[in-house]
Amino acid sequence: MNNKEFEYDSFPIGEVPFDFKQASAIGGKLYPRLHLPLKLTLNKIDKSLIEEERIPKLAINSVQAELFVEKETEKLADSKTIFRDTIFHRNKSITTNLPLDFPLDFGKISFLEIKRGNDINLRLKINFQLGIFEPISVMVDSRATEKKYFITDYQIYSSDFKIEIPQTYWLKNVLPNLGVGEFFVIELPTGSNELREAWKYIETAEHAYRNWDSKGVFANCRELGMLLDSKIKNKFGESSFAYSERWQRRFKNYNHFASLDLHLEEKKSKPNNYTLDEVKTYKTDAENMILSAKIILKYAQALLTE
Repeated sequence: MNNKEFEYDSFPIGEVPFDFKQASAIGGKLYPRLHLPLKLTLNKIDKSLIEEERIPKLAINSVQAELFVEKETEKLADSKTIFRDTIFHRNKSITTNLPLDFPLDFGKISFLEIKRGNDINLRLKINFQLGIFEPISVMVDSRATEKKYFITDYQIYSSDFKIEIPQTYWLKNVLPNLGVGEFFVIELPTGSNELREAWKYIETAEHAYRNWDSKGVFANCRELGMLLDSKIKNKFGESSFAYSERWQRRFKNYNHFASLDLHLEEKKSKPNNYTLDEVKTYKTDAENMILSAKIILKYAQALLTE
């Protein structure tokens, strides 16, 4: 759980906790929205601090939040919540819900997926509109006055807040409800330093996939296959049963498919029964290539640790 504190003139005045398990998506294809419910806790304020005018009497009137992908400057969406003067209490802390709904569209969802590595990392810029109370003397009868507090000014307090949502939760609980279908995740052990380079090929292929670059997907998956083939051959020997039978029977099918993108021009130029329009790879081919790459990497890791 993330927990963001904020201050007013160096005095802590509240905190905003966030639990990624509360994140959700609503609206489906027609009106997709990312729902990030926060809880806003207002700290109690020592009466003496107000009386000494070290801090004014405060209330939150509204909260406006801007949604960004972490490290990006282009804003994705806005959300605004209006309160009925939620006042900081002198004697106790108060917790109130802060529902934030960010409207998205296909372009914004695609941008999120392009920028997402595995886990999704977002940034909120939260702008709190603070009402500042001032004591004003009012006549209570013909002979006496009484001090009462009224909002006489407004200030904006801004705070950046990080939102981290694990890949497994995002793919299972959020992304399908944005109208882009369902996903399943293959979990692979990542502890092997020996295969660190192999993981980089997977990451680069996934980045290419999110940018609709099928050639980049196939190229990186081919390089991954050649790297794994070399490592297993070096460990077991070319004539071993582990390499020549177990590994090669799996690798040959993988390598044959991984070379598909390389042979498209050849298929177009040579006489065959294909039309030029059908000789191409699709998103489904690139998706299958990445899935196959993860499976063969998992198998290779198992072989290399036997």
